[in-house]
Amino acid sequence: MASSRSKLAKLGVGTADPVDTLLRFADFDPGIRKELRTVEGTYGSFYKDTNLVREVRRTVFPTGSFEPTAAELQYLLGWGVGAGTGSPLVTYVPQVAVESRNIYWKPESGEQYFLPGVGVDTLTISASVGEPVAVSAEFVGTTYDDTRTNFPSLTPDVTTFPFVLSDLTATGGAFTTGGTTRQPNGVTIRVANHIDRGRFLDSLTLTRVQKLDQDFTISFDVPSGDNVGVWESGLATSVALAATFVNINTGAGFLVTAPAVHFPSQSARHARGGEGMVTIDGACYRSGGAGVPITFQLHLT
Repeated sequence: MASSRSKLAKLGVGTADPVDTLLRFADFDPGIRKELRTVEGTYGSFYKDTNLVREVRRTVFPTGSFEPTAAELQYLLGWGVGAGTGSPLVTYVPQVAVESRNIYWKPESGEQYFLPGVGVDTLTISASVGEPVAVSAEFVGTTYDDTRTNFPSLTPDVTTFPFVLSDLTATGGAFTTGGTTRQPNGVTIRVANHIDRGRFLDSLTLTRVQKLDQDFTISFDVPSGDNVGVWESGLATSVALAATFVNINTGAGFLVTAPAVHFPSQSARHARGGEGMVTIDGACYRSGGAGVPITFQLHLT
């Protein structure tokens, strides 16, 4: 079941001001913090003599979790990976530049916040069999405005439905590595943009949202005895991976492919009286120095 929009808060996002998209969320924190220091150089709670206290740093690191519909997933992918191309099948490949968006956070009570120029630091897509695709994100911004009182009139998407991982091997879903079908209980795909969080040169706030690196990882749990070829392969051998998630309301697919995934050798874990399992942690690389390490394809209809 998709997460419903909370009556206690609204989250608006957009490429321009005012924001034009309403995102439903399971949890959201604007991540605003003011760091104070006394003239003696000690950190701590607010000192009663305000003449001895000054603000030395202001950080804006929002976090959020979502169970997005297809339209909301389209927006999150474009934000974290890069602008998509095509319609109704939209393709996303990693981009070098940071995609910036504006965030407007309006709680039922308390201060409203407008956060301009926010980038996605990490985007994590995960799903368990029989559950909707879940997305969590860590963001990085530079500053905020808490004087806003003009949250625009926006309508949430309730028509395109979420993607559900019905089964990773049966009809309606698939998960393959190196041409072999696997049957894990779920899968997690992580996009890490490694945005510099320490760029405060002569500034109270972060001076720039800059991507330092970018990597992609895929992890899943599998029975160790049936998947020796994967978890013993080590870094020397790479395999191709494809994960398909299905919109059970429309039959549309959300496909994640990676041409070359390397799995470091890992030992299995064996709980007493239980089946041996191993967590497969794979890193996505370019295949032969060409192409892209990972591709997301989202069918909206």
